[in-house]
Amino acid sequence: MTIMNQFEEEVRSKVSDALKGMGADIDFVTELPSVDTADLAVPCFTMSKALRKAPQAIADELASAIQPSGLVASVTSVNGYLNFCMDGGALVKGVLDDIIASDGDFRAPATGLRVNVEHTSTNPTGPIHVGRARNPIIGDTLARCLKRCGHDVTTEYYVNDVGKQVVILTWGVENVPDDVADAEAEEHARNAGHEKERDKTDHRLVAKYRVANKRMESEPEVQEEIADMLRRFEAGDQEVIGTVRRTAEAMLGGLKETLSNINVSLDRYTWESGFIADGSARDVVERLKVTPYSGQTEDGAWYIDLKDFGI
Repeated sequence: MTIMNQFEEEVRSKVSDALKGMGADIDFVTELPSVDTADLAVPCFTMSKALRKAPQAIADELASAIQPSGLVASVTSVNGYLNFCMDGGALVKGVLDDIIASDGDFRAPATGLRVNVEHTSTNPTGPIHVGRARNPIIGDTLARCLKRCGHDVTTEYYVNDVGKQVVILTWGVENVPDDVADAEAEEHARNAGHEKERDKTDHRLVAKYRVANKRMESEPEVQEEIADMLRRFEAGDQEVIGTVRRTAEAMLGGLKETLSNINVSLDRYTWESGFIADGSARDVVERLKVTPYSGQTEDGAWYIDLKDFGI
């Protein structure tokens, strides 16, 4: 019997004894509450007829008659519900005991529910730093927990290979020599007060991105080249999209290496550029333009007004 089954049995026993103390021997149900303030709840609405009292009055009387003990840490009455919280220490110990008893195969029966967990999705324009590292850790942990709960889980990385940043990176890869990128990496390390970045694909490429970004800000012709690449990309130019994709794939290789070091792997990689290349993004935009919620600013930019939807 799992710790949760034991908890439910204890709750049922306490409620039954309290009802008998009120002179009633009636059936009742337990349910998982929709709020996170309790671990198990007993609705008192079906008891009203037999006890000739309002549900809240019944919940109040039962709560005052039940003393927390064993697995039950607290008992409260809220809006006609009798709410029970489980002792946290007992829950942790019980789950660990269940895991040990399962001999390494601790999982719930299959639920038939399909779950997609999209996580990490770090932009392919630089290495995964400590701030970004929390997403794969949280996402992978959540996916593993959902699998153990019996769900059919798929993990997905949404690759943002669209936009100005990835185009700047691509221009840098195409135009910045390795020795210039190496010099930038060394200068960046000195200014930051740490050692030069590792000889790893994503670290090498981000140096080229920094060089390209500086040149774009100081050299009008570079700025125009990058702007032209971005325009062609957004217009669906297959050559530019392919070049950007190859750069993003190289950067993603370095990101995958980092993820593998913490034992994180993903089932599916969905590329945002695919929705540009196949025209589906443009199709969505055109369909939105003809809705009554669309409009244009004075400079011609389109927008969607969502106030009618409470947004």
